[in-house]
Amino acid sequence: MTPRIREAVGSDVDRILPLMEAYWAFEQVPRFESGRIRRQLEHFLCTPKFGQAWIAEEGERVIAYAVAAYVYSFEYGGSMAELDELFVEEGSRGRGLGRALITTACEALERHGCVAVQLQVADWNEAGQRFYDREGFAPKRGYRLWVAPLGTPRSRGA
Repeated sequence: MTPRIREAVGSDVDRILPLMEAYWAFEQVPRFESGRIRRQLEHFLCTPKFGQAWIAEEGERVIAYAVAAYVYSFEYGGSMAELDELFVEEGSRGRGLGRALITTACEALERHGCVAVQLQVADWNEAGQRFYDREGFAPKRGYRLWVAPLGTPRSRGA
């Protein structure tokens, strides 16, 4: 059966959630809390201003997904998106689903008016880096991502 790729909707949450948990485990992201992530995913999928998500499904089973969140960039000259998550279940890899999801996402994002897409790849994930390189992405040399969670003390000075 050939997988079908389509935009994800609110009713897909419970089908996407197990893949999100597998993605977080693969990426070594701590604190996957199913209830919290479910609420966030529902809110994201029901609020178009946040971004878009896509799923690849075989029959009723979701085997891959991608999530892109909108951001605005003066450097790139307008609306762009961060491909926040892209994951293909292990048994379905090597079939072109990652490439198909990226193509689908980039075409949809361009129709939405986005001028660029950015993403993050772990330093240790060399296979992921090679994949994204083949798909036309390149690291932004000379920069590192810095993050400060809000609502917590940020001062670390002496």
